[in-house]
Amino acid sequence: MKKKILNTIAIFTLLSLILAGCTQTTSPTPQPSAANPAPMVSGGVLPTATLPPTPISTTADNAADSSTRLQSDLLLKVSEPADAATLTEANIAVKGQTQPGASVSVNDQIGTADSQGNFSIPLSLDDGLNAIDIIAVDNNGNQGEVLLMVNVDSSNASSSKGTAHRR
Repeated sequence: MKKKILNTIAIFTLLSLILAGCTQTTSPTPQPSAANPAPMVSGGVLPTATLPPTPISTTADNAADSSTRLQSDLLLKVSEPADAATLTEANIAVKGQTQPGASVSVNDQIGTADSQGNFSIPLSLDDGLNAIDIIAVDNNGNQGEVLLMVNVDSSNASSSKGTAHRR
């Protein structure tokens, strides 16, 4: 029981350090000293975790862009489908815009943006919740990435088309 409590405390402390590292801007990490000792755990001192700066951004360019932008070294806007949409068709086209001539990958389906930067890549989804990972890479190696989550409910496809199925 004591070991479980110590493990829980250690995990909580590490998570706190990680969260503190994510919210700190430029203040240096204080080093243990005689006046400010490091926290102790049975058997030694807890290690401090230092996280490197990350280029990942989860903010969208504007409020109309509902997709989650993971990396933004390269312009990548997805116009279809909308993030969190419920679709009635499993076979869709993922459409958007990026750098002209950039290579675009949609869940490992590869395509290329046209001379205007537009792309349309066909994708087959499963019923239920689907993650769509769109990655664009230009000739200089710059990369943009957007992650969408959509729900496919093909049971509504027949009713939305006005046809009924008989068995």
